[in-house]
Amino acid sequence: MSINPVILYGPSGQPVQSSRKLIHGAGNTPTTESWPTVYEDFKNSVPVHSRHFTVSACRKLFSNLGFIREAVEGKAIASVGNHFMPTYNGSDPNGKIWEKWLRETWCPTAELSGQIDWATGRFLESTNVDHSGDIGVLLTYRGGGETKWPCIQYVAAHRINFRVGLTSGEVTGQECKGANKYKGRSYEDGVIFDTMGIPIAYALIGEKPELDKVVPAESFILLKEPTFLDQARGLPAFFHAILESRSVMTTQDRESFAQVIASSLAITEENETGTDEGPFSKKAENTGDDGLSTQEYLGGLIRYFRSGSGGKINVVQHSRPGQAWESFQNRLIRMACAPVWPDQLCWDFGKLSGPGVRAVQGKARRFVSDRQSLLSSSALKQITFALSVAFETGRLPRPTELDWDKWAFVNPPKISIDDGKDSKADQDAYFAGFKNLTEILSDASKELEPHFRQRAKEIVLKEVIRREESEAAGIEGWEIPPEDMGTKVGSAANTATPPTEVEEETKEETPDEETD
Repeated sequence: MSINPVILYGPSGQPVQSSRKLIHGAGNTPTTESWPTVYEDFKNSVPVHSRHFTVSACRKLFSNLGFIREAVEGKAIASVGNHFMPTYNGSDPNGKIWEKWLRETWCPTAELSGQIDWATGRFLESTNVDHSGDIGVLLTYRGGGETKWPCIQYVAAHRINFRVGLTSGEVTGQECKGANKYKGRSYEDGVIFDTMGIPIAYALIGEKPELDKVVPAESFILLKEPTFLDQARGLPAFFHAILESRSVMTTQDRESFAQVIASSLAITEENETGTDEGPFSKKAENTGDDGLSTQEYLGGLIRYFRSGSGGKINVVQHSRPGQAWESFQNRLIRMACAPVWPDQLCWDFGKLSGPGVRAVQGKARRFVSDRQSLLSSSALKQITFALSVAFETGRLPRPTELDWDKWAFVNPPKISIDDGKDSKADQDAYFAGFKNLTEILSDASKELEPHFRQRAKEIVLKEVIRREESEAAGIEGWEIPPEDMGTKVGSAANTATPPTEVEEETKEETPDEETD
């Protein structure tokens, strides 16, 4: 006996075919929403106008949603703090001179307008990368000749482009100042490419059309964190959650409005007429003959309803927004924050304990480390540009070693939820040889040499004060014991005894092996 197969028909009337593909989701099915195939260059998948809308939406979300602003600025503060000063790590003998010039002279005045200090500049670079997708840094000058002074100028994301209407295509040479040099080159969203697809110049929009210009890539830094291989420009950090975040804003606004309505109602009165004929019908504050004042319920605190069956008074109960709404909002917020910053650090930290706390701390540190790598790369280009101009103008001695560009930056203290436990772990790692003191001090935003110099000054000062106060006491043959000052007895360094004297005393006390 033969069995006839059962044929299923979809909504369009066509038979539903069984998928024989290796990946079940590699195609649309009648039970799922139809998706178009996106298998092309990024510039075709996300046209320039779509990226502009994405940036606009994320800027609005950043400006209006607290958890997004906390995620963006929280990461920036943890990555930069009030630090990020350059430290020379090379072997050139002039390194300390360069370092001092950068820290004390150039970094405080590096920004062209003079309104943004060095640390604030790193902070703005981080926040703009997250809410606008990218930010530009123009390496420029003030003055000329021997008085030429190196400067940086920040360029907002929406000013990295040609004028409106010129989003992609080929440079004609007539667009603005400097464009003729790149005539015939392809461009996309303000980035001009060579035949290999490498950025060679950037178009910048000025306050007026005559101030528009094209600058070479050597004089411009575009900070971004690309998500796709062939991105010309960056995408905001929350591009994945625009719809979810808009839902948070919409429901929050509507629930706030509902709360305003609910809070304006204290009592409802039901009567036969639906008017204010009941016990709350007075219209103003009255003072009776007995001197007592009666305050009426005005401003919409009472509503009257026709009952048709007698009268009654109800006290309005507030039950919104409710646990279901709160749970859904939390879900949307977690989805939005997941690839950007731990949501527990910007929304609801109270529910964490134990291993969860350590996991959040580790995740936050990884985010910070990644962001510091981006900021360090930009900062290194900026300070080496400043140094090259200073060498050229004779402000600083020229390098004698090849590693003149070997620099690091002082980072803020690492995020720590349990400082005591982390400090104990560092101490154990140091004595076990797993960590150097330089690494430990770096985690605390300190530098090795200044740390030792400060400790040495404290030791010397403590000994000077001990001797001065002992003499001032006027007691013959007595002085303040070093251990009472917190000093380890017998330590040459801590008792301010010159090392040469200690070596001589030790040599005199040690028997001569040849004599023995």
